[in-house]
Parts: sequence; C-alpha cells; structure tokens
Amino acid sequence: MAELQQELRDLREQLKDARAEKEFFENKYSDAGESMEMMTLDKDGEAKAENLQHEVNILMEKIEEINVDLSVFKQEGDLMNRTKTNVDRRTAVEVIQLERQNERLKEALVRTKQYEKELVSLQDIHGMEVISTYINEKQDSKEELLISGLQQLIYKITEHILGSNEMNIWEGCTNSLQGLCLEVGSLNNCRMIVSGLSQVKNIKAKVLVNLDMEHQFLQEAQVKIDLQEKHMELIKNQADTIAILEEQLTSSRRQQ
Repeated sequence: MAELQQELRDLREQLKDARAEKEFFENKYSDAGESMEMMTLDKDGEAKAENLQHEVNILMEKIEEINVDLSVFKQEGDLMNRTKTNVDRRTAVEVIQLERQNERLKEALVRTKQYEKELVSLQDIHGMEVISTYINEKQDSKEELLISGLQQLIYKITEHILGSNEMNIWEGCTNSLQGLCLEVGSLNNCRMIVSGLSQVKNIKAKVLVNLDMEHQFLQEAQVKIDLQEKHMELIKNQADTIAILEEQLTSSRRQQ
C-alpha cells in the first residue's frame, strides 16, 4: 500500500509538470501566432511568416502530445486511487501510451525518408531543365548569351538544390556548368562561374552538416522506439507475472 501511495505522489508530480509545460507551449504558440499576423502585413516578411507557421505547427503537435499525456496521467491517477487489483488496467493505459508514441515516431521516420527521396529527384530534374530552357530561349531569339546572365541563373538554381543530400547531384551540377562554359566560350571567359562553384561547394558542406544532424535525430528517434518497445514488453511481462502470482495465491488459499 505504501508503494502505491508513493507511485500516486510521483504521478501527481508528473501531472503538475505536464500541465506547466502545456501552459508554456500554449503561451509560446499565442506569441508566435501574433508575430505571424504582424509579419504577413509586410511583403518582405513572407519568408519569416512561413518559418513562424512551421514553428506554430510544431508547437501544436507538442500541445497535442501533452494533452494525450495529461489524459493518460489522469486515468492513471484514478486507477492508483483504487485497490491493487486494478494493476492490470493501469498497465493497459501505459501500453496504450507507449504504442501511440511509437506510432508517431514511426510515421515521422517514414515521412522524412519519403521527403528526402522526392526532393533529390525534383531538384536534379529542375536544375538541368532551367539551364537548358534559358540557353534555348537565347538561341531562338538570337540574343547574346551573357556570362553574367548565366551566372545569375546558376545562383537561382543553387537555392533549389540546397536541401539535397546526394553527392552525385552536386557533382553533376558542377560538370554540367563546366560543359556550358565550353559551349558559351573558353574556360578563361567563364572564371566567374567557375569561382562561383567553389561557393556552391562551401554551401554544400554546410548543408551536409545539417543533414548529418537530421540523420542523428532519426537515429535517436529509432533508439527511443526500441527502448519504448522493450519497456512495453516488460510491462506486459510484469502484468502476466502478477496474474500468475494472484492465481497461485488464490489456489493456495483454497488448499488451506
């Protein structure tokens, strides 16, 4: 009985912390919403408004998770106030909570992998199509193909491939640009573009660092899933053990 009371006190403390965390994120969500409304009034702040919207969505998901945890904590608190025979019901609530967390993490992993594949494919195709269209338009209109114009186009394409994590896309882009230099003029006349490639490589290095951080997050999420599955299995085993002990106790009482 003393152990159950201690668990109840711990549970109430967790419930208190969860409520405080929920209130914190709700306040932050409110501040972000007000900031986003002000940003949308300024055309130059559209990019910042999109970032704020993304942050708001993350906060909404966090609040939803906290609401689920609060609901579970309340159920557990009610169960802990009852007799020890309700242990199986409390265990079932913990299992449901872990299963929900596992599902959310698995869905996040799947969405991230699909997004990476689609992004790599779209960026590779888009960059080459833009360059080819630009050159064809200049040739058809018999306009002079200026190095400065091609350089500006390259910088725009670079913005579309910043999120790529495939080395062959960066290498393919470099080779294609060098080939374009040969078609437009000699390599000596294209030094501005070639020097721009070094800037692209520097940007690529920074992007790869961000991708490494993302992959590390995914690995940590997978580890968390494995730990939760093991914890869930342990809870089920404990429930089975309790059931067996209760059955043995009942049987021994009958024999006496």
